[in-house]
Amino acid sequence: MSAAPLTIVIPTLNAATQLPGCLAALTPGRQRDLIGEVLVVDGGSDDGTREAATAAGCRFLEAPRGRGSQLRAGAGEAAGAFLLFLHADTRLGDGWAKEAEAFMDATGPATGLRRAGRERPAHRRTGQLARAQPWAALRRSGIADPQGLL
Repeated sequence: MSAAPLTIVIPTLNAATQLPGCLAALTPGRQRDLIGEVLVVDGGSDDGTREAATAAGCRFLEAPRGRGSQLRAGAGEAAGAFLLFLHADTRLGDGWAKEAEAFMDATGPATGLRRAGRERPAHRRTGQLARAQPWAALRRSGIADPQGLL
């Protein structure tokens, strides 16, 4: 795998208290040199989200409020061959970096937009609706085709 192929995109709105936990869970990906950049795309926070993001070394972008427009803005600025969209309250589980690396090695960057790794929201929603929510957010943003995202 070439150097740092993964861009993480995190849409935020007043997520200063949630963001540090999400970013801490990315450590295994950083240790494996998978993550080239983390883009925090904010929709108008007034709680210190910018400070939390920049203190952690993330690139901070502003976009019109709305998850779809924020995801689209992040995808448009991403430099990585692969994108991983996370909510600020997401905590990636143990082993995610190894799974993501295997996925990226197996598929290669020319296959287009892929979802690398699995999200586990901090509030631990389960069931069909919880699995559909990330897909719905990507679909509304206009950057994803439903094929192969779930």
